[in-house]
Formats: sequence, C-alpha cells, structure tokens
Amino acid sequence: MKYGYVSQNDLDALIELAEKATRKLSPSEKQILEELILRDLYKSREFKKIEEQLILENRDYTARVATTSSQVPPEVQETLPKIYQPWIDILPQGDKTNPSKGLNPLIAVYWYVHETQSGKVIEYTLVFADEDHPLIDQTYDVIRLWRFGRIEDTEYYLVYMKTNNAKFPGSYSGDQTFFTIRPAHLTGSEPYSGKIYINTWNHMMSSQKDTNPLLIKKTWQSYPLKHGDRNKAHCDYSIKC
Repeated sequence: MKYGYVSQNDLDALIELAEKATRKLSPSEKQILEELILRDLYKSREFKKIEEQLILENRDYTARVATTSSQVPPEVQETLPKIYQPWIDILPQGDKTNPSKGLNPLIAVYWYVHETQSGKVIEYTLVFADEDHPLIDQTYDVIRLWRFGRIEDTEYYLVYMKTNNAKFPGSYSGDQTFFTIRPAHLTGSEPYSGKIYINTWNHMMSSQKDTNPLLIKKTWQSYPLKHGDRNKAHCDYSIKC
C-alpha cells in the first residue's frame, strides 16, 4: 500500500486480520471491503498527481509555500465553504445491534494557500469525526485505523482562484447519493459556488449539486478553522505521526 498497489494475497491477509478483531464477513461483504481499500489507494494516488502538477507550475514551490502565514488571508476568507451535511450522518441512527451509525459531524476545516505561476490555489481539508459504512462499519474502521492511525475521515478539494474552479481529487461525488453502498472516489472539477454538498456516507462532495435534496441537512457556516495542508490535518488526528 505504501507504493500505491496491493496484491490479492495482501488483501486477503489484511481482511482476515480485520475479521479476527470484529466478525466474519460474508463473501459479498469481503468484496465490498476489498473495493473500499482499493478506492482509498486510488484517492491517494489522484491527490499525488495533483500535488505534482502544482509543483510543476512553480519551480520555487517549496520556498514559497513555506512562507505562508497562519493568519487567514483575504482569498481564504472569500472562499470559505458553507457546508451542507445530511443530519442522518450526524445524529445517532443505530440500535443495539448496530450502534455506530451517525455521529460523524464535521469537526474541523483546514486551509492552505499554494502560490503557483498560474495563480493561488487554496487547499481545503474537511475533517469528520468518523465515517460509517452501512454494512461493514466496524471491520472497515479496523482497516482505517490500521492504515491511517485514525478513524476520523479527511477529504480535500482545491479552489483555483484565477478561474474560480474547484477540483476534487478522489473526493468528487458525481451523481452518487448518500445511500449508495459502494460510492466511488471520483475525481472531478466544476465551478466553485462557495457551497460544499456532502453527498455520500464516505463524504464525497460537490460544489454544484445536492444529490440528496430530500434529506434534511445541517448547514455548517462556522467551524473550527485551522491552518495546514491535508498532511497536517492527517497528522493532527493520527497516532502514526
């Protein structure tokens, strides 16, 4: 996984360890878990490609981002998102047999300004208390804790100031809805509206489309705002950093 690929033997061994810590999965549940692991790898690879492109756009990239102030600059104040999250993802929804549904509120938003030759690019990382798979939540949590050292979910997107365009590397929802069992980590871009719709249970998002218009939402207009890129957000919650 460190190098962006994983063998079937690796997957089988990892899932077997997770089952020992939780419960035996059915063949279909194992397949779902395999897909989730592979999609997490895809998401990491997509953001890596975007990051490399940012570096290519500015040869002085390392020196310039190192001087970024922790004070909230005007471009961040202008583009801070209003975030719409379904209440079903926030309020407890479970029962005695499945108590882990819900309780996944937004807990922080990180910002970071990349200075490039093509203009400023603002990276926003949204942190949620957890994410709950509708079928195999506890086993999936074990996998995430092993891989990331945290159960908090971090998702990120980029705002290109010059074009007012938002890019979602591995965090784009497309037309997927909250009740999609196997939501894909899509990559997409669209005009930035200043709004972010959380459209799936694993927090894939869009700035243009609410794919769950019938679900009541919590509108986050204020939240803990922190300075740092996605790696800083990860390490603030991970036991592996």
